[in-house]
Amino acid sequence: MQLAYGIMNDKQAAKRLIKIAKKHPKLYNKRDVWYAKMIKKELKKHGKDWVYLIGAPSFHHDGKTVLQRTSSGWKDHLQRVKDASGKIGNTIKTGRSQH
Repeated sequence: MQLAYGIMNDKQAAKRLIKIAKKHPKLYNKRDVWYAKMIKKELKKHGKDWVYLIGAPSFHHDGKTVLQRTSSGWKDHLQRVKDASGKIGNTIKTGRSQH
């Protein structure tokens, strides 16, 4: 967590969240406070050198579009939806050539 005056470590951020939640209970839900308490407890149990690394999951990109990765059954379904819409020139992309 980065603030105007510097960077906090996990324990400081958890401690600050708990403190703010006590003063302003509507800012955080019970799950946020519970999670902060759990992190603080785990950090205390494992020692000062132990930190949580929180990040986004990795995604693999093969250069294909979503429609290129889908099965032909899904493409057929999209084509039926497009045909049933009755709108001339609709923008539903089916991954199939127009017929």
